[in-house]
Amino acid sequence: MAHLSKVIRLGILLVILTSIVLHSCTKDQILPDDDFNIDSEDHLFGKMKSDFGTHAILKPDSTLWLWGMNFSGQFGNDIMESSDIPLQVPITEKIVDFDIAAGMVTAIDCTGNIWFWGSDLYSSMMWPEITSPINCSYLSDAKAIGRVFSTHNILREDGTVWKISIGPDVENTFYEPELISNLEQIVSISQSMALKNDGSLGELYSTEPGQGGLVPIQDVIAVQNVVVRRTVVLKEDGTVWAWGKNSIGQLGDGSFENRIDPVQVKDLDHIVQISANYDFNLALREDGTVWFWGFTCVWEEPHDPIGINTPVRIDNLDHVVSIFAGATSLVMKNDNSYWYFDCEGRNPHLAPLE
Repeated sequence: MAHLSKVIRLGILLVILTSIVLHSCTKDQILPDDDFNIDSEDHLFGKMKSDFGTHAILKPDSTLWLWGMNFSGQFGNDIMESSDIPLQVPITEKIVDFDIAAGMVTAIDCTGNIWFWGSDLYSSMMWPEITSPINCSYLSDAKAIGRVFSTHNILREDGTVWKISIGPDVENTFYEPELISNLEQIVSISQSMALKNDGSLGELYSTEPGQGGLVPIQDVIAVQNVVVRRTVVLKEDGTVWAWGKNSIGQLGDGSFENRIDPVQVKDLDHIVQISANYDFNLALREDGTVWFWGFTCVWEEPHDPIGINTPVRIDNLDHVVSIFAGATSLVMKNDNSYWYFDCEGRNPHLAPLE
């Protein structure tokens, strides 16, 4: 446990250092080396996300890079062609955070400007295809942004959460953020959930506990919510807990029963990071291994999904320092290489980055 506490402390320190760097509009964007032996100087080390074939990385120099599919202008560079190598989004100011979902990309820069590009591919309304970033809102001291349904929630440095609703009128509208008044002292947000600085949770979108809605829980240091499906949390002691829908093993407790109260994910300890996708999850252990549970992307006839209800280690994947669970999952190793895999075979492949 002493080693685990050291890793958690190092992780918190890295988050603080990253926050300082990403929020500076003037300082050089170089992170110091750490005990994970990450050489972060001008390498693709930062926040990762993936959205149905489009992959994105926020580098430590606060620039945003995308590659893969570009069917709605997600690259933000006025082209609609896909690319096998990362291309930089042409935003002048340093980017603090971003989100990518359903063909839309939003980003916050260090001055508080909120940018939008792409298009909502799943909306029943007609959206324009915006192929370069447009400034659609502003919130000073903003540090995180995340989308749930039609709302984008924005976390400020003072622990308050604000919201805007970006719509098909985004080309001609400047959205004024609205304060969510019942939330304070928030340190992170994930879809419908917000983590408070006392280790408890708040709610951004109200759902039932059986769908991963708000429940009493303490000692949480990270939360991953999949709205109206489940919530997965990492506790201070390195264990993982979950509640909500579980018909294909998404909660990892060895059963296929839905849960309205948190249950511990089996056989996981010394966990330092979690990530949740629509119906499966990833966990990063302090030894650099990655663990998977939930939907395997395989179906039995006629239409029955197959799931794994206890975590299994992903083979041939070691020395990992960061994870993201998505339609295509992304991980980064301590040599700054990026690897990807799908939820069916879970066979890691080296990302073709230059």
